[in-house]
Amino acid sequence: KARRAAASHRRALRLFHGLGRRDHEAAALNNLGLCLRAMGKLEAARASFQEALALREAEGNSYGAATCRANLGSVLRLRGDREAALAALDQALFVFREQGHRREESIARRQRARGLLDLGRREEALREAGREKLTVDALLERIRRVETGDVGIQVYQELVRVAEPAVEIN
Repeated sequence: KARRAAASHRRALRLFHGLGRRDHEAAALNNLGLCLRAMGKLEAARASFQEALALREAEGNSYGAATCRANLGSVLRLRGDREAALAALDQALFVFREQGHRREESIARRQRARGLLDLGRREEALREAGREKLTVDALLERIRRVETGDVGIQVYQELVRVAEPAVEIN
């Protein structure tokens, strides 16, 4: 499945490059990196994420760049470059937190906690896991306070977006 998806992303990458659509090219590179990571081709995934990151930075897309950094951090961690992984995740976390992307923040925090555990920094990892729990708890508290239907649904949907990765990524 990942191999077929990677082939599709490579075709899309060539098309968007030819059309000069750097934003779509960056998305294709990021998605290709995800496929390559799933296939265990970590060096190729790293290169794909770095290229996508450069395009996102050039276009001034801080959220897109943070997403690429978080994905790069996960690959660096898998390759054993744990300090560089933490640095990339820290940069991504800053943007996710500042811009209110709670789901992405939650995923990056879990990756960061794993990286800290890899480095033997158990106490820091537990604190990081606690911060992720606070993100979900804050959303639950907002749900408790909301009394109108539409706003309550929006907050609930935000909670689902944050809590879902806990099932997807262990």
